[in-house]
Amino acid sequence: MTTTKLGICCATNMVSLAIIRDKLIISEVVLMREKVDDLIVLMDQILIQAGVSSENIDEVVVVSGPGSYAGLRTSLTVAKTFALVREIPLKTVQTLELMAYQVRYFQGLIAVVMGSRRDEVNFGLFGGGSALNPLIPCQPVRKNLLFSKLSSVQRDILIVGDLREIPSELQKWYQSVVPKASEAIALSETMSVKTQEEVIPFYAYPVNVTPGKAKR
Repeated sequence: MTTTKLGICCATNMVSLAIIRDKLIISEVVLMREKVDDLIVLMDQILIQAGVSSENIDEVVVVSGPGSYAGLRTSLTVAKTFALVREIPLKTVQTLELMAYQVRYFQGLIAVVMGSRRDEVNFGLFGGGSALNPLIPCQPVRKNLLFSKLSSVQRDILIVGDLREIPSELQKWYQSVVPKASEAIALSETMSVKTQEEVIPFYAYPVNVTPGKAKR
């Protein structure tokens, strides 16, 4: 039986959408976020490009974070609405695990470092090889402390992420990685389906919402 899946990732400054049929990519787009005016319009375009109707989508996979507040809220809302209307399964994957998954064949430690607050980064550590092995879950870490620790690692290590700047002593181990929707779909193969209530943005920090003053 043919299975067609839609993947959505808006966690970083890049937006990625993909359609996969029976594990083969039939359409994928990766764009800078500022070039995407409307995620739904872009989704319609990729469906047309793939020659697929929205009614033919059997499952949705969305990246739940950490990452851009606006990007995550938008992509999760679109994914949840699409899955709810179509009455199809919905799955999520986390950003750092996805980045590590994209370089999973590296035989050694995979450190994922993703931009966050000014002096901090989101960090996760994985063991690569035949299977991706999570070692340290996603957590915010001070840049200077993390870079110092990584510089002293004696094992084979690959550092991946979306950082614009990285210390010179770590550059030989660093590889920029853009999280892709097609890889998110592949990663989700062994993951369970989520309910609508379970699909929420994953933030490394609590989101501060200041209530507005009541009008008199």
